[in-house]
Amino acid sequence: MSKCEICGKKNQGVIYTLPIRQTDGRLNTLACEACTMKSGVFCIKHDRIHLGFEDRSTACELCIEELISCRSTEDLRQISHDAVGCLNPDDGSVEEFRQAVETALPSADGSGPMVILRFIAAKAVRTGQTIEAVLLQMVQNRSAKYILS
Repeated sequence: MSKCEICGKKNQGVIYTLPIRQTDGRLNTLACEACTMKSGVFCIKHDRIHLGFEDRSTACELCIEELISCRSTEDLRQISHDAVGCLNPDDGSVEEFRQAVETALPSADGSGPMVILRFIAAKAVRTGQTIEAVLLQMVQNRSAKYILS
């Protein structure tokens, strides 16, 4: 029998692993179904637990994909092109961004531009913004730090 790390009750049912960091440094929290539904890291629309990100924010993977899927192929290419084109080559985040894209490519269903768009869309969903607002932040800062954080 497992114990919910949120409410403390012993649970005979399903225990969910949530992307909520613990004070002891663990990256996940075990929760009962009731606490999972109230946690803020469960997408009711898609009936699934959010992905966790380094900055402690979370987002539903299917919500990210929905944001991307409503765009035309040409629109997606343009957004990726604008994101890469705005970066200051002397900014340290450019190399970090390049490495993140290369790391994601083997597991991604698509090309470099699609991986770049997923980074942008994930930041948009996590912060409640549009893709354009996230891209504008990148353009204004000429840096990838905003979507990498």
